[in-house]
Amino acid sequence: METYAIILIVMFATLILVPLLTYIIWVILHPKNHDTVPGYHPEITVKHNKNPPTTHKLELYYQMFSSNSLKVRCALGEAGLVEGVDFIGHNINMHDPAQAKGWTYLKINPAGAVPCLVHNGHPIYHSHEQIRYILKTFCKPGLLDVEDKFKNECEASIETTSMMKEEIEVDPIKAMEKRAGNCLFPMTIPMFVGNMVYAGSESSLQLGFTDFIKQLLWVPIDGNVKILGMYLASKKHGKDTLEKVAPVKTLVDGVKSAIEIHMKNLNVQVCKYEGKYLFGDELSMADLGWIPILDRMKKVGWLDLFDKSSYAGVWQYWNALEKTNFYTEKEKNESHKMSYIMEALETFKKESGVFEGLKYV
Repeated sequence: METYAIILIVMFATLILVPLLTYIIWVILHPKNHDTVPGYHPEITVKHNKNPPTTHKLELYYQMFSSNSLKVRCALGEAGLVEGVDFIGHNINMHDPAQAKGWTYLKINPAGAVPCLVHNGHPIYHSHEQIRYILKTFCKPGLLDVEDKFKNECEASIETTSMMKEEIEVDPIKAMEKRAGNCLFPMTIPMFVGNMVYAGSESSLQLGFTDFIKQLLWVPIDGNVKILGMYLASKKHGKDTLEKVAPVKTLVDGVKSAIEIHMKNLNVQVCKYEGKYLFGDELSMADLGWIPILDRMKKVGWLDLFDKSSYAGVWQYWNALEKTNFYTEKEKNESHKMSYIMEALETFKKESGVFEGLKYV
């Protein structure tokens, strides 16, 4: 009997206590993600990423699906910099915490966010500062700039399209009404939920059970419980998630109202001056801010809800933006990677009726 008890104790220690103690030690020792100061940091030096091996002086850590990454990639493209030639791009899987919040990436960007631009081993944090750095360092004078008389309006547009996490955390409804950039996550919720409900493992937005456990284990590191909550809600409520989960419903209802405000304002702004862009026929930094917003609206289905006659200015503007060199090339090379995501989204929209009866005229 005593031998049997000893065996049970050893088994318990081996199967439960040792792994648990190992996990606790790992949590204590692992660096935690924290906010970073926007801008160029010459006082910080990070090692070149060795996967793939590179001696390039310029590197961009991004995610294909990230709206802020798209802005910076557009800026690099308009500056004439080609990925793989003039800079190395590292596509970070933000849905894999081991990659996005792992030791290696947190040494490069302690916020564990994308995009992150690194030049000569020194990081530039936050997308709007990265674009300013690109303009200053790699662009010929005047590129993506505007005339002095448009400066204030250009800065105001940049502010409108910026996403401010701290504002969203305080009051998401007011945050969405204040900035179009703050609408990006709420307007994408149908896509996230649709993929959790209907997509197979081929979709990069699908979260399987093992992925859920992995995310759960990483909560002490990144503190992100939203994706876990969305996973559980989508598995419980399926196509009715947006209606039956109050916090999600509040966000989606809020973005339905907020996005109308921003599109009305944009419609007025794009008709204010001659030219195909906000301030003429030359692309500006302000225009770069609208590309990921209108791109996301188009892909999720929000843009098609806006009447093409009443919002003629917005539609003409989007038609011009999607013809820009970088965006055209990006869509040609990457749109096929979205096929499984889009299939699940379309099924969800049809089954849930999320846009049923919604029209902006």
